[in-house]
Amino acid sequence: MSVGQVPAPGNLTSSDLANELSFQEQSDFTRLTGLVADSNNVGQNLANFTQRTVPITYLAIVPTGTPSTGTAFITNTTVYISGTLTSVDVYRLPI
Repeated sequence: MSVGQVPAPGNLTSSDLANELSFQEQSDFTRLTGLVADSNNVGQNLANFTQRTVPITYLAIVPTGTPSTGTAFITNTTVYISGTLTSVDVYRLPI
């Protein structure tokens, strides 16, 4: 079970990173609460997860300011996308 702060790949596309984090949420019954670039490990991200008790939908990660089909805004942050620091918005997709 991955609760707390865990490494997240920095070499993925935003879509692949959203899928990776969504998979982790679904398999560990957790909820993403934050995502940041790892200041101690260039090219790596850190994802924060908390335990959850109800089902949730998948994530969308898009460049900051880009329209998204996401309905619940989670955070605006700077993370590694395809190995490059990128400003992104993270949303929860509708059911």
